[in-house]
Amino acid sequence: MSFSKAQIAAVVAVLGIISACRPSEHAPEEKHAASRAPADSAAATEQFFEAAGRIDTITPNRKHVVVAHGDIPGFMDAMTMPFRLADTSVVSGLQNGDSVSFTVRVAGPVIEITEITPMPPR
Repeated sequence: MSFSKAQIAAVVAVLGIISACRPSEHAPEEKHAASRAPADSAAATEQFFEAAGRIDTITPNRKHVVVAHGDIPGFMDAMTMPFRLADTSVVSGLQNGDSVSFTVRVAGPVIEITEITPMPPR
């Protein structure tokens, strides 16, 4: 499967918009403790959220994956969106259409998938 320059540009544009998003302010249901910096520091907090969805597209350079996901409690509503991958190897063996569970790391403006695993077929 090949992607046109317009499709790749659209994914990159959406990533730019998403990187400006901030996590919601209401009680997050996170996997790990939030801050790695002192409370009085202006440093960004780091949060982890668990999610599930279906892979729509893995970009050719394997640096991003577009996922149609359900609600991510305490962070965002259900939608289809591209995520940056913390490590390109996490999508090894995965393909478009796979149902997956994944961990999203949010640190300031950075939103990325740190872990992604296939879910058993239903």
